[in-house]
Amino acid sequence: MKISLSWLRRWLPDLEADGAAIAEVLPALGIEVESIKAVGLPRTGLVVGEVESFVRHPRSERLRICRVRTGDGELRQIVCGASNFQSGDRVPVALPGCQLPNGVQIEVAQLLGERSEGLICSAEELHLPNGGDGILLLERKWPIRTPLCDVYPDNDEVLELAITANRGDCMSHLGIARELSGRFNIPLSANVYDPEALQFPTDGGEDFLLDELCRESADCLEFIAWSVRDVRICPSPRWMRRDLEAIGMRPINGPVDITNWLMADCGQPLHAFDARKILGRKLHIRSAREGESMVAINHRSYKLFPDMLVLADDERPLVIAGTMGSVDAEVDGETRDILLECAAFRGESIQLTSRKLGLLSDASQRFARGTDREAMEYCARRAVQLLVEICGGRACVRPQTVGTDRIAQSGPIHLSRQFLERKFGAPAREGELENALERLHFTVERAGDGWSVSVPPFRSGDVRAAIDLVEEFVRFRGLGDLPARMPPFSAIHRENDRSYSFAAAAAERLIGNGFSECYNYSTVAGNGVGPLALANPLSADQNHLRSSLLPGLLAAFSGNVRNGNELDKLFEVGRVWESANGGLREAIAVAWICAAEPLAEDWHGRSEPDFYAMKALARQLADLAEISFPDSDFMPIGPSDLWQPGYGAVQGRLEQTERDLHLGLLAPKVTGTFGIPLAIYGGELRILPAVFQRPPRPIHYRPFTNFPPAERDIAVSVPVSVPAEVVRGTVERCFEKNCPLGIELYGVQIFDVYEGTSVGDGKKSIALRLRFGHSARTLAEEEITSLFDLLLEQLSTHEGLPVRRQGNPAKVGRSRQEQSCP
Repeated sequence: MKISLSWLRRWLPDLEADGAAIAEVLPALGIEVESIKAVGLPRTGLVVGEVESFVRHPRSERLRICRVRTGDGELRQIVCGASNFQSGDRVPVALPGCQLPNGVQIEVAQLLGERSEGLICSAEELHLPNGGDGILLLERKWPIRTPLCDVYPDNDEVLELAITANRGDCMSHLGIARELSGRFNIPLSANVYDPEALQFPTDGGEDFLLDELCRESADCLEFIAWSVRDVRICPSPRWMRRDLEAIGMRPINGPVDITNWLMADCGQPLHAFDARKILGRKLHIRSAREGESMVAINHRSYKLFPDMLVLADDERPLVIAGTMGSVDAEVDGETRDILLECAAFRGESIQLTSRKLGLLSDASQRFARGTDREAMEYCARRAVQLLVEICGGRACVRPQTVGTDRIAQSGPIHLSRQFLERKFGAPAREGELENALERLHFTVERAGDGWSVSVPPFRSGDVRAAIDLVEEFVRFRGLGDLPARMPPFSAIHRENDRSYSFAAAAAERLIGNGFSECYNYSTVAGNGVGPLALANPLSADQNHLRSSLLPGLLAAFSGNVRNGNELDKLFEVGRVWESANGGLREAIAVAWICAAEPLAEDWHGRSEPDFYAMKALARQLADLAEISFPDSDFMPIGPSDLWQPGYGAVQGRLEQTERDLHLGLLAPKVTGTFGIPLAIYGGELRILPAVFQRPPRPIHYRPFTNFPPAERDIAVSVPVSVPAEVVRGTVERCFEKNCPLGIELYGVQIFDVYEGTSVGDGKKSIALRLRFGHSARTLAEEEITSLFDLLLEQLSTHEGLPVRRQGNPAKVGRSRQEQSCP
């Protein structure tokens, strides 16, 4: 938002500070100053001169060589292309080194071989009105060498401010004037929001609208419609056009400029209708109907939705409420009767409409932040007064209104001294709080050991509790003289949340394994539909919540490949979402990817990753999260858009086990979409936050045994469709169920898988090695044989696993004729 300093001084006649001083003060009040720009004529280098004589340029019929006095004791030679002056005329002269308002830098130059030591200026070059063609001629009353900014004293400074969403009261010159009034302790001008001080003729007869205003939506809080007849559409006065241009608004015509000027002055948006274009002479304040659309004054068509508020006549919408009007009721050169609207709308409704349509206007920004309903009557009357003064016309005696019975404001806020000093961090000096808040236009009374504070209407949407009053006091008083001390740490820190501890530990573990960490947005691009679509996305390429971290990692990997970077191992820790039971389920996720062939060449060589390397990483991460993934629960990934069938595995389901794990080789069609010409392995572990809210798993220590283990090998025949891990799990469970007390199984290892003629069609042989023992003694050979025979019988009889061979590891190995399957 832009603020004109000369405009601001109309609200603060005693303000002496310049733009730089104000720019130092406003940030301390919570208002960021983005830039300061000088507007108008420069103070140096542009002066009143006098043409002493001139001759025609020897090489041009159009140019003249002038001898000009500028008051420095010398005659300057200036080449000029105009012909509307005579000797003795006073003219504006730009001296070398001067920069004109249009950005042109004046220097000594050679024009067709003749030296030119400046520029005799036209009105257009100086951005001055009514100059006509040719050189701007000045009155002879102005002495030579007078700075031109004294002749045309419309100089100004414009501050561009960044207003936060909670400070809608600062979206105007009056709002900023209130802040500076308190800071510099100077009064505002008289008659602020005094409707009785505004007088104008009221003989315009009856209203244009036949019936009372029809308010059909609670999103309209209040509405004032004032009829003005027989107006004359003309340009607005020079002072108003100059004000609007200074803050970046384009003057259009009198009625439109009046509404824009008042919005910038007081913060209240208004709208002017061409009354004759309101069909049926009725105005409906209603929700848009299904299928309705409107062409706005920016000449773009907008499709409207039932959750949007519009102002409509009997047949069509005329205004997207609080946002922008339509061309169907626009004020133009043929307009003679005007219906002036001044309204208050629910801020949330206007904000959602503006975002949904992608239509941000000066009015919608103010309505979204909240406007001052106490100022509506003043702004409406002031607009009618200006309309009658500038465009003529006759105003109706009184406006038509709806919603003027406002809800009573909440009572005063009690602020105790103890609360103030605890939050402020130091004792408040006597009278300090009263002085600060009263200068910010609050009403303060002593109440016991504290204060009773009444909030002004224009701050009622922002200041609602005692802590807000403390903030007002602090931003006015400042913190520069507070003693330094350590703050109390009563909050729960991230280190006390196991999910953060897991995220940090997972990142550290993966970095230790040679991975580089990525940070991606939690929103991604989509087609705008689906359960993960955002209702109000900030941009089209971030309109969905992500359901996986892997696409973001692939995009980062692709960028590294294109740019020749050798980062071939990436990971990310973050949040993901999926649809569940009509809503969303959030999970903490860790994902990682790496190229099947390392991008960098090392002298010692690097081992190429495979599925089992991904599985080992997943086990390390599961241990950090204090969860387990039994090998027996791994299943092959079925048809998938992300994973290559037959080269990946899945374990768990998020809705049932509160965690899941996918790992393996990513599908070539996916990597090809990202422009990656390499095979990519990866994995993704997702865990529900509820897992980390449980007490940590206790750690048990079991001492190492001093007695040697026994080992036995078996080979079983199963159909080729049975996963080897299922067989391993079956053997493990069968052993633990049948072993005598005291004997422990240390592990079951798969060391060979074979398919061939000796096994039979559709069959495969799986060889496993069992290690077991006793913690207190060495097992006898008879015990081992007896236990193993029982195991073989149980496997064949009850588990349906026919044993092909069995024996000691030295005897049961791979035969030379058999070939191992990967």
